[in-house]
Parts: sequence; C-alpha cells; structure tokens
Amino acid sequence: MDVYQNEILLMSDEVLEELANVLKRKKFNRYISQEDRELFLEVIVNRSVLIESQVKIEVCRDPKDNHILELATSGEADFIITGDQDLLVLTPFQDIQIVTPDVWLTNFRSR
Repeated sequence: MDVYQNEILLMSDEVLEELANVLKRKKFNRYISQEDRELFLEVIVNRSVLIESQVKIEVCRDPKDNHILELATSGEADFIITGDQDLLVLTPFQDIQIVTPDVWLTNFRSR
C-alpha cells in the first residue's frame, strides 16, 4: 500500500521549470546521476496535478516565492511543504499550513 495515496501533489508550469533547472545543477552529480534526476522529475510529473494559478498574490518577503502561494491557493492546498524561511514565516496562509518536510512527515502524513 502506498502511504502517500491520499496526498495530491499540486504543480504548476513555473514550479516544474524551476525544479527541472535545479536538478540540472552539477553540484548534484556527486550524489545522484543525471539519469536518476530525470527519472525523479518524470515521477513527479506523473504523480502531480497541474494547476493554473487563478489568483495574484504579493505578500511574501521574497517576491520570487509568491508563485508558490498562488499555486497553493488556486489548488486549494492543505499544506505547503518547504524549507524556505520566506514561506515558513507566513504559516498559516489562508488556512494553508506551511511546514518543513520533517514536520509534515512526523505530524501530518497519512498513515
């Protein structure tokens, strides 16, 4: 049984592009092959629901992160899971909990 069967990963074109660009960075070569990173991206795409933002939000102290809030709001997310301090300080944002991966895995993941 997949422990994540009740979770839905929301994705936008902007987030996918950002993830693809980050995964191309040479600094990851010592940890994981480019082939495995491409496979990871493929799995993410296949398990995600593509959302087009329906709102414009400008509240984050790092304006480049506003698109994450737009995606979560448009997709009616329950959580934003991130290590980004510029987002974490906003929790909760419009009833969306913003938590670190560790906090989510420990406290909120479906069991």
